[in-house]
Amino acid sequence: MVTVDPRSGAPSRARRLSAVVRSAFTAALLLAASLVALPVGPAAADGTAVPALTSVVGPAATLKPGEIAQTRFTLSAPAQRVRFVYANEEGNAGYSLEWTGTPTGSGALEAVASGTVQDHHWSGAYTLHSVIIEFRDGQATVWIYRNGETDVFGVPGVTEVAPIVLEPGDYSVDNPDRILADHVSPPTPTLVNQYEPHFPYLKAEMGAWPPYTLFNYTWLRDGVPIESRSGNTYAFEPSRDAGAMISVQVTARTPGYREVVVTSAGFGPMPRPVSAPQIRIAGTPAAGKDLYPDFASQEPVTVTPAGGEAVYSYIWKRDGVVVPGAATARYTVAPEDRLHTLSVEVTISFGPSASTTRSAQRVVPAVHRSQGFDLDGNADVFARTAAGELMLYPGDGRGGWLAPRVIGTGWNAFDAVLAPGSFDNSSSGDVIARDAAGRLLLYAGNGRGGWEMPYFNGDGRVNTQIGQGWDIFDTIVPAGDFNGDGTNDLLARTRAGDLVLYPGDDGVGFLPPRTVGWGWRGLDQILAPGDVNGDGANDVLARDASGTLRLYAGDGKGGFAPGTGTAIGWGWSGMKRIGTAGDFDADGKPDVFGIDDAGRLTMYYGNGASGWKGAATIGWGWGGFTAVF
Repeated sequence: MVTVDPRSGAPSRARRLSAVVRSAFTAALLLAASLVALPVGPAAADGTAVPALTSVVGPAATLKPGEIAQTRFTLSAPAQRVRFVYANEEGNAGYSLEWTGTPTGSGALEAVASGTVQDHHWSGAYTLHSVIIEFRDGQATVWIYRNGETDVFGVPGVTEVAPIVLEPGDYSVDNPDRILADHVSPPTPTLVNQYEPHFPYLKAEMGAWPPYTLFNYTWLRDGVPIESRSGNTYAFEPSRDAGAMISVQVTARTPGYREVVVTSAGFGPMPRPVSAPQIRIAGTPAAGKDLYPDFASQEPVTVTPAGGEAVYSYIWKRDGVVVPGAATARYTVAPEDRLHTLSVEVTISFGPSASTTRSAQRVVPAVHRSQGFDLDGNADVFARTAAGELMLYPGDGRGGWLAPRVIGTGWNAFDAVLAPGSFDNSSSGDVIARDAAGRLLLYAGNGRGGWEMPYFNGDGRVNTQIGQGWDIFDTIVPAGDFNGDGTNDLLARTRAGDLVLYPGDDGVGFLPPRTVGWGWRGLDQILAPGDVNGDGANDVLARDASGTLRLYAGDGKGGFAPGTGTAIGWGWSGMKRIGTAGDFDADGKPDVFGIDDAGRLTMYYGNGASGWKGAATIGWGWGGFTAVF
């Protein structure tokens, strides 16, 4: 009789295939396969023949409830039970015709599987979904599927038998009391990307269907089914999907309705993933200087699959707003950028659906000392004579000098003098000095190589006290914008060797200080030229007792990056004084000078990558100065 077969023990593979069993494409493949000479019923290791289905013929006439459905078949070898599993037009593959017996001999088996058409059977076509052959007293089975695949279970060394076309086993039922309805204009699936465009994760949205509708999903790549992809979501597979159109074919089964297949529109072309390292903004963040994006590592730029040339495009923004006309790799910092955040977005494209974007940002600090005390855009050097005269040696931007001049007298009263750039957040550079009482005094520049005049201290100099008790430090270093907040900062070393950061407060004072280093006592020269390694953060250099110059890389947040203290120079013990004016040759990379015992001033030109591109002696007679900064 015809029974409802829950197939609780059926392999999941058979259940998966139920969505596509009736396609004309599959039938054509099976017909072609049947013309190929294949072993019909292979033998087990013990010589037992494995039965294969060699012929099948279903009922010839349309059947009504109460009539007997008979399917005739032939096996290549004996078996004890054969079930022919059918699917109706509702998509329910749970109806079967069955034969059982105990054949004798070892030859082919001809038999008839039968069952009665029941009153509850739906009217319509019944397609032969699969055939299950049990042999060896139920210890072994052969599964034959409508799509041409076969499986053998329970027979060591045997996994398949010859396929056979199952369509001749189909039949139909005429039951006027059980007519399936048709879906009218069923919704088409919509594919929604739930992740970022360059790495899609698709979900099939099914829309409104009648209650209890079940869906079976077959994902397609350029119209071809993708194996092992089911469910209503699809994760992008770059090596296979790049450039392809992805769609989904959904088989909808609703109780009381004919099974219907709906297919989404294609999504794509799917992207070709582009891999690129992160970027940083290099260059000098000062008015008139250039900034440019640079890769943060040596990782290559690639596209998968490979093909095409990379095209770069750029968008510069100030505080998140696009700067009009700023669409090239280099951006010239404008005066209005000071104390604002500049960012750049770099899009790397290998063609349609093959691009990625990297971004970086950098605060343009208060005037950097590389802009010069006279704000001509060229780094300058200060020098104090034994008589206390403060000399300005303006740089010419080409590694040389303009004419020097005296810009102050009486400066021998100070035991420390330094040039921090702008410390009062004005548009001009300043000078900071410490007197014998430990007071820290700010001398504000006027941007023309002289001094602002709002305050007089009685001796012709202009100053503002910005600190006291600074005599506990044996070294004070102008660190530029060391913590990345846009204001210039100071680093100071205690006599115990602690390194303390004093962040500028966007005025003429400091935010709360904090210790950022210990054990610095063994370093006799400390300076902060700027971004020495090209990662966008200001760094510190220091000379140890052996004459080795070491790089302590800043992290851009007021501390140091891991693995700091890398040696970048040797033999620096021959220098009486080491200092920096920032970017002296105007190439966007900070430089360092050294003065030897003979009074020669040699400029060491940085390469922006923790090293040097060359050196040149650019001054003589500098040994008589009591301070050079």
